Amino acid sequence: MSKRKNNDDKAMVQVRRLNLRELVLQGRNFTIRLTLTSAALTAACTIEVQQPDLDHPATTSETVQICPAQFLQTTPVAEQCCYASAVTNDDDGFTMFYNSITNQVVTRYRNPYGLGCRASDGISACSGAECFYGPLGFSRPEFRDPPVTENAPYWTIFAADTGSSTTCQVAGPSTLPFEQTFISKTGLYAPGQGCPGGDPGNAEFDY
Repeated sequence: MSKRKNNDDKAMVQVRRLNLRELVLQGRNFTIRLTLTSAALTAACTIEVQQPDLDHPATTSETVQICPAQFLQTTPVAEQCCYASAVTNDDDGFTMFYNSITNQVVTRYRNPYGLGCRASDGISACSGAECFYGPLGFSRPEFRDPPVTENAPYWTIFAADTGSSTTCQVAGPSTLPFEQTFISKTGLYAPGQGCPGGDPGNAEFDY
């Protein structure tokens, strides 16, 4: 997920130069110059500086929905497909679904800026397989086995209440079947697509 805005944090500052005329304070994202009108300086002081807003879209809490078809491939079918996203930014989220062909749960993280074929910051250009986000605007898929045992063969993907928000989560194993929360979805885009430039990384973003 993306980094949060935090305007309440106090920035750490360093005294870069000190004389009777000018006091220069420098932090990571700012520089402050103070012209001194008096030669009397205290030995120590505290200066609070408000941090600038982060450029990355902010996330406060999440909500869930059935996966939009434009986020998915035409094959395989994304079974029990859940999409969790920030309340303030629908592009800042991830998909979670089941691929019955490979018998694996698949998770893909979306570019918070909604752009396809971009570097890890979500904005910078990239070339082919070097791209972090693929043609549909998602990172390479992560795979894991469903949580089942011989005596408890049932599991499901559901909308988990975290207290402050709702997110996609896997439940199981269970000895009894679950009532499914999310339906299966077929996407709009053919698999095997990559990003332009150099090695296109075809199929690396497939699931």
